[in-house]
Amino acid sequence: MTGGTKVNANISTARCAQLPSAARIGTLAVRVAELQDAAAAETQITIESLIKEAADIQKRATKAGQHSVAIAALIAKAKFAGRWVDRTEQRNTNVKYVVSDQPMTEEEWAAERVTEH
Repeated sequence: MTGGTKVNANISTARCAQLPSAARIGTLAVRVAELQDAAAAETQITIESLIKEAADIQKRATKAGQHSVAIAALIAKAKFAGRWVDRTEQRNTNVKYVVSDQPMTEEEWAAERVTEH
């Protein structure tokens, strides 16, 4: 049961094809949600379980002297907990700033900026 709508899990393809398109889409969406919920329940993969597994890896790596692996596990735990955000600095270094009290003439501007095709 999802969203207050009960769906027959054994609905046949032929019967589903006979439903009006809106009902067919609704029926399929509900069934997909049910299957996803069931799969998630079976695998029991949660943020908490991932953090615990990363903590275990971190402990074992530290004991084995594999510090880079331990740091990677620490970063993974922080990412799972939402405490680590990958950020990149984007800078355009292909910029030339020129300040002058005398503006260019049209000919000077054209000579500097216009290319012949």
